[in-house]
Amino acid sequence: MIPMQRLVLRILSRFSRKTFIRSAWKNLNSLNEHDELVDALEALISMSHEENEFIELITVIADVLSEAPMASAFLCHIIDSAALPSKETSHKITTRLLQKLKPGLCRTKPKKRIRVNVSIMWSVLAEKLAGEISLSLFTDSVCNTLLDYLQNDNDPRVRLFALIALEKFGMTGQNKQKILSAEKDIHKILQVLLKELYSNENSTIDVYRKRQLKFCVDWALKNTFDSGKGIIRNPDDSSINHNNINVMMNPLDATAHWKLSPNGLEIRNDNFAFESIRATAGVTSGKWFYEVLLLTNGIMQIGYATKRCTFGPEEGTGIGDDHYGFAYDGCRNILWANGISVPYGGNVPWKPGDVVGVYMDINLGCVRFFLNGKDLGMVHPLNIAQFRKLAESGLHPALSFTSYQQAIVNFGTEKFRYPPSSLSYEKLNNHVQLSAELRDSIQKRTSRYRSISISSSLKQQFETTEDDFDAQCSICFAMPPCIILGPCNHDGFCVECAKMMNLCPLCRCPISSRRPMNNNNLPPSPTKLSSSSTSISSSIPSTAIVLPPTPPDSRSEYSIPSLEPDVSRGLEP
Repeated sequence: MIPMQRLVLRILSRFSRKTFIRSAWKNLNSLNEHDELVDALEALISMSHEENEFIELITVIADVLSEAPMASAFLCHIIDSAALPSKETSHKITTRLLQKLKPGLCRTKPKKRIRVNVSIMWSVLAEKLAGEISLSLFTDSVCNTLLDYLQNDNDPRVRLFALIALEKFGMTGQNKQKILSAEKDIHKILQVLLKELYSNENSTIDVYRKRQLKFCVDWALKNTFDSGKGIIRNPDDSSINHNNINVMMNPLDATAHWKLSPNGLEIRNDNFAFESIRATAGVTSGKWFYEVLLLTNGIMQIGYATKRCTFGPEEGTGIGDDHYGFAYDGCRNILWANGISVPYGGNVPWKPGDVVGVYMDINLGCVRFFLNGKDLGMVHPLNIAQFRKLAESGLHPALSFTSYQQAIVNFGTEKFRYPPSSLSYEKLNNHVQLSAELRDSIQKRTSRYRSISISSSLKQQFETTEDDFDAQCSICFAMPPCIILGPCNHDGFCVECAKMMNLCPLCRCPISSRRPMNNNNLPPSPTKLSSSSTSISSSIPSTAIVLPPTPPDSRSEYSIPSLEPDVSRGLEP
């Protein structure tokens, strides 16, 4: 009787957890008030502190994750803020996710949504847990499953996220070696897939998803999984004379994880942080226009910024989040300037295939944004004096993207799709010259998805058994662990990683001391935490989860009134 009661209690407990998670996730995607949104996020994040709850959290979200633009931002924030799971917990997570992919009684293969969601889960976890814990996630079954999806699945979205997951697992050296040595040759799979995508370029089915997949396959062949052999070349690389492109998006003036096309005009972010990038050219006066073709419908901030605009991917700051830039976000229909936002552009969010036009008149200090040729209204993001002051140092076209967003920028190299016929303007591409040195640097830029480096002194340890993985720091996976954190007594961290943390990554307990595991490594006295220490944990962009925009009556009195609509154009104040 007692075992039966325990079984019933376990079933009820699990059912209760699943019900709570589903309810919290559903509320998360429907809440409008900022405080309620934060409460729902914190409730889900709190479940990461206990093993069974964290496993349930991952598996339930894999069931309910939707294509809604905010969903991936919420997921990245939750995983990024969660306590780090142990190797054992990570292995259990992978086992549960693999179970979801098994065929059912009435279904020969799992639903497309489940295949996509599980791949997204693996990609986010692999990036968050790159290193030792990632090895526990990436079993042979996971490797074979993702390679099979990439090779054989008919849905471009499944293939896309299977490839992204493989890239993220490949950030850890031994995982990458497992991928490259698998029975299914990833180089051949990617080459065949790329050839297939080129042959179907005229198809009108899933055109934007296929464009994303083609871009990522081409990127992976040239960067992440480069075999060193000849590959199928992208026809787009030869059809455009790159010497006629005088303005590009500049990966040397950007955060670290952008994927860029060889011509520097197509960009994508597959990192879970809020990535930002500036163009190579800035302007100080005049009237200017450029366009952005959206291939996805998520959170993207499109506008202008000076060199002083701060890019903070870990803090979630990008274009418009400080005094040195302004941007339009058509996913949430808001405008950003001076770090505050106001409603703009109506109630219908943008979608893949939409074209955003950005018009700026520096002399008048005004900006107009267009969506598929429709004028969304004139705004004054800053007062005229501040606007002109910023322009003195050069205003650069600039963009910030959340995870899995992609777009193509046109500075006038090609004909504009929706030129503002009633306004005079100049094309950036016609009035600047890109230096040969900078052009070559951009086009030769190497992949940021490099494997985690391992010191030569530890290489032999990596080539032995799985038990020897305990000989490396649990965070960087490159130095010997020699520090015990107090008061929780969790260990497995090297000196440098321990210095950077003020919360234990395993239990989120505040760190009061750091003591050596033995007297040979460090002096016996504990190192007290400095108030200036920073947490190793990052967070998803705050701008990516702030809904709705800050109400005008709650702004600080010293803030410059931002983005005042031109009422004469009928724009909502």
